[in-house]
Amino acid sequence: MASVAGLNGTGGGAAYVAAKHGVVGLTRQMAVVYSSRGVTINAVCPGPILTDLRRHSQAILGPGVPDMSGRGIAVNDEQVRTVVPAGRRGTVKDIASAVCYLASEEAGYVTGHAMVVDGGWRAK
Repeated sequence: MASVAGLNGTGGGAAYVAAKHGVVGLTRQMAVVYSSRGVTINAVCPGPILTDLRRHSQAILGPGVPDMSGRGIAVNDEQVRTVVPAGRRGTVKDIASAVCYLASEEAGYVTGHAMVVDGGWRAK
């Protein structure tokens, strides 16, 4: 699981952006190495997705983690409507559908791909 931040230079701070770029790079490299063995390797890059992570960041990740409840684009619905052409945040189901497709036989020739699921945010 990567993020649109793994394709941009913005979105969550230097460590987060670097980590997600690393996931995308590792996905591509592993696809080159393992595709000849019939293994497909892809990353999903969500945009703003409606989850409870930000609201419950400290409970989920531990008390030493900064409170993220009021930070980031996924917190403010008006901001999301401004930058996402679909006019809404994505859902966990939107991401699960992309993962199910990439894990299916229908995607047997898709490998090394960073699939963006962001309501058109990166298309702007």
